[in-house]
Amino acid sequence: MRTFIAVIATFVAFSVSSTAALKPFVDIVKVINNEAVSDSQLSHKLKAEKSVKDAVLDAPIDLSCTVGDHAEIELCSWRREEGPHLYVQGSDVRDFHKNKIEGIAVNQTNPRSCHITIESLSVWDLGTWTCRVHHTASVKYQEARLVVEENMRAIDVRLPTNIKPSTYQLHLIPFIIPDNFTISGHVEIDVDVSEPSDNITLHIYDITIHEKDVIVLKEDGVMVDIVGHSYDEERQFYIIQLAEAPASSKLQVSIFFYRSFE
Repeated sequence: MRTFIAVIATFVAFSVSSTAALKPFVDIVKVINNEAVSDSQLSHKLKAEKSVKDAVLDAPIDLSCTVGDHAEIELCSWRREEGPHLYVQGSDVRDFHKNKIEGIAVNQTNPRSCHITIESLSVWDLGTWTCRVHHTASVKYQEARLVVEENMRAIDVRLPTNIKPSTYQLHLIPFIIPDNFTISGHVEIDVDVSEPSDNITLHIYDITIHEKDVIVLKEDGVMVDIVGHSYDEERQFYIIQLAEAPASSKLQVSIFFYRSFE
């Protein structure tokens, strides 16, 4: 939980483009009063965990994703890379046709966790595993990605190349409060699209996204529906999941966020 009191905030903005240097300007804005807001009201990010950092072939590995106390899981599934979703149903893992998947067990010790065990890891199990959860706190689904590899130092952390940012408009408001230094921010990112995609991947690190306020606009100003939010902690990715792959050569992404330095 974080609590803001009324403060005189210094407003700092940055304008960045691929052809221009960083151009900051500073202004003093009016008194701002932020009521207490919990992380769970801003973001429904899953807590993703695996039992070992570097995977070991022929050994078991646990993968789990957990919702916060404010939510309950309605449906959860796992999939490796772009493979089919494998649904956790009771004590079993089943495919879309309700066939039981052998070699993957379910751990039901926590009802707010979607927890599986790959009983004997094979080379076919290596790669990125995605946990998707539909829950009671939002109509949008949440995803958490875990990388299962023998050498985690070798994972690729580069962003996809089909969507490239061209301009950033970044606004920051620092709240200087004893024992609670927090920055609230808003960024508008203009991106060039060389190949349509139904997701937008961005780098983030240790910030909380105001998920309900994320907006994606087409070049003509029409809003693109967002169906889910995905996080890949190991690559420091935030992925906006779209209802369609917009046929637009340019998009604008608007994100509110905050960062606490407690």
